[in-house]
Amino acid sequence: MLRITALILLMNSYAFAGEIHSKLNPNGQLFDGMEDLLKEPVKSTAYDYDINKKSRDKSNFKKWAPLVKYSLPSPYQDDAGTCLFMSHTGIVEWWLARLNPHVKTRIDGPFDLSERYSVAMANDKIGNHVVNNWITDTIYRFNVHKEHVRNKYYPFAKGWFSYDNSGNTIKARANSKDAKYGAQYNWASTTKRVRAPSVPLPEFQRHILFADPEKNQWNTLVTPRNIVAEIKEALHKRKAPVEVIYNHYGYWHAVYILGYDDGFKHNCKFVKDYPPYLRDRILKLKKKYNDETNPQVKAKIKDRIEYFIGRGKRFMAALKKKGCRSRGVFIVRDSLQPDKNLPLYDYDKRRRGEEVHYSKRYVAREYEWVEYFANHVYQITAQY
Repeated sequence: MLRITALILLMNSYAFAGEIHSKLNPNGQLFDGMEDLLKEPVKSTAYDYDINKKSRDKSNFKKWAPLVKYSLPSPYQDDAGTCLFMSHTGIVEWWLARLNPHVKTRIDGPFDLSERYSVAMANDKIGNHVVNNWITDTIYRFNVHKEHVRNKYYPFAKGWFSYDNSGNTIKARANSKDAKYGAQYNWASTTKRVRAPSVPLPEFQRHILFADPEKNQWNTLVTPRNIVAEIKEALHKRKAPVEVIYNHYGYWHAVYILGYDDGFKHNCKFVKDYPPYLRDRILKLKKKYNDETNPQVKAKIKDRIEYFIGRGKRFMAALKKKGCRSRGVFIVRDSLQPDKNLPLYDYDKRRRGEEVHYSKRYVAREYEWVEYFANHVYQITAQY
């Protein structure tokens, strides 16, 4: 069991803050004591581990990773908000490689598909009639469309964009009024104007291991106690990637699992870094509350403070009860961690300086990451 003395101290301060946060003095200031939550700075964002480093327990623990060889790294998604499409495109690429083992799996190869095209499928509402829950059913869009295109012909990109009156992302002229430049440009995509050789797709099926009854992609502490064992069993049974939707501190995120290592030692970074994030979030909201003069806005900010303190108290209670192991990780493919050892990805052939290295092929993340933060877990298979 990992030592969590420091976290217990944090729990005490968090509980105290939870008791006093709603007691407002006539000046609208939160009582002193909230500052205790920020005794330590927010931790480093290096929350994952290098699976290739020698951090394994020498005891006879099992490592299972035969699926890794079929996976391609994705472009770094930056702030595009396209994680669901990065992960689903990655799983589709994985299946094409798995079904065609004689073809080399490589960047810019025949199975390196366009994440932007996957976004365009959703924009064009392709398969909307088979998507009952977008969190779990997005793969069925691919079944309806039946084909895809390579990233070579319709690349994940950065460009100029703005928003129409309905809030939809649209392309914009460079430096025009209200225009911005970045990866959110991919949301202005459509399949209708793509002229490129198609890549035929197999038929996909998803198998739900857990789906949050509230259909809330931000929920935490909702997975069943045996979720780690269920994921391992599914990996062995169907030998296919497992998609995970989870709360990644301030946003929800989507990745997929390719394997696991029971003997990999760690210090539970992902779990331990959550409380400092919450402290920082609450203190920022407190400052915003104190600076605000509009009573209605002030009430909404107060509700947010109560929400985050409530979430923090529940998290601390769960951590006290369950603790954290010191070994055991899933092997995960993510789209948010550039790898300097991989090639630079060029988002815009007309500009220089926007290039970023491809994301890591895979990282290691502790089992507790799924237990504490996941809210939807499902496996995607293909008929062959």
